[in-house]
Amino acid sequence: MGRASELAAELRARESENAAAGKAALDVYSVISDHADDLWEVFVAGTVNGIEEFAGAWQAAKNSCLSAKRLNANSLIISTIIVPRLKLDILYIPKRCISYRTTEQFTACALPEVGSSGEFRFTADRQMQPYFTDGKRYLVPQEAADILIDLVGDFFKKAQALPSILS
Repeated sequence: MGRASELAAELRARESENAAAGKAALDVYSVISDHADDLWEVFVAGTVNGIEEFAGAWQAAKNSCLSAKRLNANSLIISTIIVPRLKLDILYIPKRCISYRTTEQFTACALPEVGSSGEFRFTADRQMQPYFTDGKRYLVPQEAADILIDLVGDFFKKAQALPSILS
């Protein structure tokens, strides 16, 4: 076999690999299209339940009127209504991701500050099971919800460092 034949065989192999990768991407997109709305709903339920549980178990959260409310089909907000103020905006971008951003205000005189932000992208594993990913690992909806619940907990830990606010 001459160099020209070797080159042609190499290009055919690459073409075959590219076709397989393209088919895999289409398969993942199909899984995401079929399951993203359901993952979002399970995520919302887990987040709301976790926030309600936290507000019931931690008096400072209850005193701050911590709540999780659905604004519309594609957004959820976790917030307090008194200082210290937390606002966690959660947005579902259909079949793409769930993005989030916190705004925190620890005293009435302070301006609100943007805290954490990020997103959970929709994906599928090798067995074509739907998941979220934070770029590091696969997450089931409750694991993604727990990450945001931890952000709320972190906010109250910071606020706890200011004892006059939470006493």
